[in-house]
Amino acid sequence: YSGNNEKTESSHQIEKVRILIVDDDADARFTIGELVKSLGYETTFATNGYECLEKLKTEVPDLILLDIMMPKMDGFQTIKKIREHKDYKKLNVFALTAYAMLSDKEIIEKNGFDGLFTKPLNTSQIERKLNREGFKVITAYDGIAGVKKAVDEGPDLILLDVMMPGVDGLEACRNISENPITKNIPIILVTALNSSEDTQKGFDA
Repeated sequence: YSGNNEKTESSHQIEKVRILIVDDDADARFTIGELVKSLGYETTFATNGYECLEKLKTEVPDLILLDIMMPKMDGFQTIKKIREHKDYKKLNVFALTAYAMLSDKEIIEKNGFDGLFTKPLNTSQIERKLNREGFKVITAYDGIAGVKKAVDEGPDLILLDVMMPGVDGLEACRNISENPITKNIPIILVTALNSSEDTQKGFDA
């Protein structure tokens, strides 16, 4: 949470980076979506190129992951339509493909994509690519390390797991909020707990 200690819901609303995942395969959408969400990004989905273009009319994401092989409108046709629109020319769009060689990468980038992901994806692959686009991700494996990295790195936003051994997320949150160096960094607590008591503990931290 931010360091002003105001206990209002609006003070903790943080705009997340939004990623649109376009794939006709339901299993691929789910798997990629879970990987992206695990890195702290907000996800939306489209099942084909037409649906992708319709979604862009109402909400433009920060980045699109676009499958190449889709029925009705494939990835190449979709990226062509996207780049023809003046408002989408600088939109980050990455191709998704199950098979990729160096020549494929060159063809994909010549067609207007910013790069490609090879399926099946993993978190390190996503993290590396997003880091290159300016979405820097810093990880820590427990509360003590998280507090130290918050001080050392000064991130724009912290995603903090509540259930950690040793120093848990609530204690780490208090330590970060009480430190003058880190007290103004927004914190989002990540938890599977959903009772009103647990929610209040998060705001109190």
